[in-house]
Amino acid sequence: VSSRWATTGTKPYKMLEFDYMKTWQPVEEQLAVKARAAAAKFDDIKGTNAAANNITEDLELGGVPYKTINGLSLVGWKSDNEAVVKADGTVVRPAYGSGDVQVALTPVFALRNSENETGVPELVKADGTPITVTVKEAGKPTDFNVTYLVNEDFDTLPTEADAATRPIPSKSAWGGAAATVDVANSAVQLKLDGGIAQNTQINVPIMPGAAANTMPRGKNMIEFEWKHHANAGQIMIYLQGANGHVMRLEKSGNDTTIKKSTNGSASASGFSTIKTLTGQTFTKDTKIRFAIDTSEAGKTYLEQLWIDGTPKLDSRVELFDAGDGLKQFMFAPGNTTTSVGDIVCSINYIKSWQSAPAQLAEYVAQNPVNVTFDNIKGENTAANNVTSNLQKADLGNG
Repeated sequence: VSSRWATTGTKPYKMLEFDYMKTWQPVEEQLAVKARAAAAKFDDIKGTNAAANNITEDLELGGVPYKTINGLSLVGWKSDNEAVVKADGTVVRPAYGSGDVQVALTPVFALRNSENETGVPELVKADGTPITVTVKEAGKPTDFNVTYLVNEDFDTLPTEADAATRPIPSKSAWGGAAATVDVANSAVQLKLDGGIAQNTQINVPIMPGAAANTMPRGKNMIEFEWKHHANAGQIMIYLQGANGHVMRLEKSGNDTTIKKSTNGSASASGFSTIKTLTGQTFTKDTKIRFAIDTSEAGKTYLEQLWIDGTPKLDSRVELFDAGDGLKQFMFAPGNTTTSVGDIVCSINYIKSWQSAPAQLAEYVAQNPVNVTFDNIKGENTAANNVTSNLQKADLGNG
């Protein structure tokens, strides 16, 4: 503020002059408002990933500050799950069978505050609006663009006319009257009429056609979604191979046991318990996935069993050998009294496939790959005189 004397006519007066005036908000408050309005985009961080809901490679979160948004410097990121996406963008995909994981990534913005008491500029930071990405579980067959051996949604009931491409369910009755098999609500349904004590099973092949077809030997995956009706007093889900029964899930009361066959027969005495699953009843839609290795002649191993994405085994288990291959699942719900009402059990889908590494190995064996120096030479002219980086081989065959 400065002052000077002035006159108006004969009367003097003093004039005050203001060179400037400032008003401001604390930098932290300004930054918070700006940061909330700042919108970092997935394209800023995607790296080689194509979509936020399909993350399989590292994200580009490092090397900041590298961008200014809404007048702020983007100086870093926070991850709400560093086990899956680290703050530097490193992606660690969840183990196969554990399911995809959503991660919220929060951009960190900054302003330099030059008005602090020490006179030394300091960086004031605030969080922006998070970006949510979905990191895909590791090892899915689709990662190698392989196709399912069976991927059946049961939108209609397969018949003999569909044998070349679809598994054909069949039914059989033991100890009681036959049941009805139909498709409703995009699921195969097995209906046991109320008032009849009976046990009936529905057989669902793993491969297209009838159960005579077997799954190729190798490291295979099988998955289905099953709903067990609350009225049913019991449920047994058998996995059958060319040599007979391999294993079964047996629901009794509020628990389910995983059992392996000792001789291939369906009799109760022919199974021994692997593990008991307390509280597992299958009375809601339940996703069940098996990893089974039949690649060694004369051997069949249960590598893992997942229920709704949760692994249930502590280690691999040797089963009764499936022989020439796995054939079908046999779902056997039943009631032992006439006092219950109708029983309707549903199979929403069944999928079977060979693991990606096994399919890739099989593909390479059937389609020999001949890699030469010319495929990888880059700017080099001779294999005995490499002075610059080599390049990845592009063989043009996928």
